[in-house]
Amino acid sequence: MTASDSFSDERPRIAIGIDTDWATDVHYSSIEGILTYGREVGWNCRLIPSLETSRDIEVLGRVDGIVARVTDALAAYCTERKIPTVNIWLNSPVLAFPRVIPDIAASTQLSAEHLIGRGFKDIAFLGLKNEAGSQHSIAGIEQVQNAPVKHFLTKSDTVYECSEWIHMILDVQEWIQTLPQPIGIIVMSDFLGRILIDACHELGLTIPEDVAIVSQASPMLHWAKIDPTLTSLDSNYHQVGYQAASTLDKLLHNEQVPSVTHIRPKGVVARQSSDTIATEDRVVARALRYIWDNAHTAPSVSDVAASVGISRRSLERRFRQAMNHAIHEEIINTRLRLAARMLIESDEAVKGVAVTVGFKSSDHFSRSFKKQYGMPPLEYRKRNR
Repeated sequence: MTASDSFSDERPRIAIGIDTDWATDVHYSSIEGILTYGREVGWNCRLIPSLETSRDIEVLGRVDGIVARVTDALAAYCTERKIPTVNIWLNSPVLAFPRVIPDIAASTQLSAEHLIGRGFKDIAFLGLKNEAGSQHSIAGIEQVQNAPVKHFLTKSDTVYECSEWIHMILDVQEWIQTLPQPIGIIVMSDFLGRILIDACHELGLTIPEDVAIVSQASPMLHWAKIDPTLTSLDSNYHQVGYQAASTLDKLLHNEQVPSVTHIRPKGVVARQSSDTIATEDRVVARALRYIWDNAHTAPSVSDVAASVGISRRSLERRFRQAMNHAIHEEIINTRLRLAARMLIESDEAVKGVAVTVGFKSSDHFSRSFKKQYGMPPLEYRKRNR
């Protein structure tokens, strides 16, 4: 059966060109998002992974539209045949088609805030050379800490070959020895996260106490349970795929679409590689742990002070000295982070979310949420689903 034979009915015929060789959430969630939208509008979708790499693109047959990681060869094919196409490849060399991509700068800001919230005063970044995502990440971190970020971009732009892997470990080891400890390091991918973990082990550094790690991508399926598990960012790739399909639908109906649509991340998924609190004040560390574990109960500063066995005044002073912000701010921000995740992952009404995270008034919750996230709760939910 040829590709054209498989598209024999009268429904809009859509080709999905995303490689499935790598068991990554980036690819699989994007595909799921496209298929979800396709089912809603009655498309006939066909997954053709070879569209990314195959020189014989004629195997595609006749289609009405394409969502793909667009290569130069595919771009030439689609341009010549005037096929509506949406590009979801962040590092694609092709900029001529509408793109739907994750908001990497916002993602990195969340990762940096996660590490700062755990007491790390020094943040660094490990990425790949010649990669747009790495440059966006550096810019995102610098916005958070308002200073140049210590970063290292590997000499190679791939980590998929064993020989490159070994050389990168040696290069990263040399870089790590120039950094202070403890330090939080944001990595562009789980590949680089594993390289960093191996380099730290060779140097006798412990994770997460000496080096805490946050990956900008969800772990590959076969690495998800290898210790230490990697804290990672949920970049919302399902929504990337869904929005890309929606953009293609607009093209099919001759509607105007933006040249680039950025999809905001859902949030940080904490795992072993950042499960620590980087402060020498053990009382403050225990206070932070209490706040994180009990955010849904809306603890007061007095509740936290009682849990660690010191006076409120003493805790406020020690907390500010160790963390550079007030403990009351930490409590509010932790509750709002919990609320943000609930807005994305559940269908709970705003009033219910407010109650769950300890706000007695939904109006007070909405004002506090907008101050933190720059938009009302319902708009945040709409943008991030």
